[in-house]
Amino acid sequence: MPRHFRGEQMTDNIVMPQPLAIALRQALDEWRATSDQWIEKTITLALKLKAARDACISDVIFHVWLDKNGFGEDVLSKNVRAALINMAKYHEVSRKILQLTDRRSVELIWDKEIKPIIDFMVSERSETEPKTQPSSNTQETAPPAPENSEPAPQQEPQARGEIKPGPKSGLYGRPSADKISQVFLNRSKTRVMLGHLNGPTWKLLLQAYEGGLLPIPTEATIHKQTARIFFPYGSERYLNGFDLTSRTGRTAAVDLLAQMIAHKDDLLAEPERVEAILTNKQQARKAEQKAAVVQERATKALAALPPDESEVIMFGKRLWPIVEGETIGAYDFRTLQVAVWKFRDLNCWMHRDSPRTRGINIRNSTKWDRHFIGELLKDSGEVRFKIDRIYQLVHALCSLMEQNPDGECREPLTPLVLG
Repeated sequence: MPRHFRGEQMTDNIVMPQPLAIALRQALDEWRATSDQWIEKTITLALKLKAARDACISDVIFHVWLDKNGFGEDVLSKNVRAALINMAKYHEVSRKILQLTDRRSVELIWDKEIKPIIDFMVSERSETEPKTQPSSNTQETAPPAPENSEPAPQQEPQARGEIKPGPKSGLYGRPSADKISQVFLNRSKTRVMLGHLNGPTWKLLLQAYEGGLLPIPTEATIHKQTARIFFPYGSERYLNGFDLTSRTGRTAAVDLLAQMIAHKDDLLAEPERVEAILTNKQQARKAEQKAAVVQERATKALAALPPDESEVIMFGKRLWPIVEGETIGAYDFRTLQVAVWKFRDLNCWMHRDSPRTRGINIRNSTKWDRHFIGELLKDSGEVRFKIDRIYQLVHALCSLMEQNPDGECREPLTPLVLG
């Protein structure tokens, strides 16, 4: 009886060990079902497929099993299987590349993005390892791998040896040039351009590297000295707008680089959204700074309130004291006091209705008397202005209630009623 699987005798039907078959089927179904967590599901499928291949003693046995157990060419093509198994061998590198690419074809991702990096890592390691002359009795020749077949298992490449640019390179003698050379793999154009960087620009590049913006080797071709050297993984247009050959451009790049390092995790997760991410972060930072300034002004204004006035907050919005940058409008405390209590009475009488219905009814119930009082007092100047301001504030309170009906309310004291 032939041994088709390692450590196990099998029949001619070549039935896969059940746990591996179940795990592979589940991983394949999840990979195809949804785009959520695509990266992790791709790595999981790759590892399960490699585990199945490792259980077989040859490619032939593996291919026969695939066809007879529902994983044939129509389910997973030969090239897709080969790409996934290769990705499983270098799964840590593959995971990082998957986080940066916008491709969804595992064949192209392996062939165009992962394989060149792996080949470079292996070649650099071989160049730095000491070469020994094998004896005539111990020379061995590795057989070539069959074309388009799932490759045999091999160990993940070790860390690359340090690259020392030669005296003819523009990088020769620069601080940490060996580390930078391990990131930018394009020797013919990108490294030549890096060799022409002046001292201040090279320091900025080192900050980008040491700040974690360049964690993965790249074959990106960069012709010009722009901020793209800080982050060569995503969109070119935005970063190419920062010209590092001018002092003005480098000055702008200093702040840009600081923001990129601060938000490197977000950038690495979505490298094509560099501009949007940085813009949103900058807007959020400005909003926080503005809020801090407004809060400081509010604290001072509250401390300066006279004994017969109090803080007024309605539906989460501060209305008194008036604080620059926060409250809108011009009114005094007495006017606001009357408006709040007029609104409160009307609102309580309609408590069974929804906030929107109450707002509409309050506005409708006050529009005619507001119009009539305005006509009566049209020549009275300040008096008409103050009374009309009460109605304006009542309508503004209706809008605040509709927008945030559960917001905090701190009403002023009840106004003094004479009569």
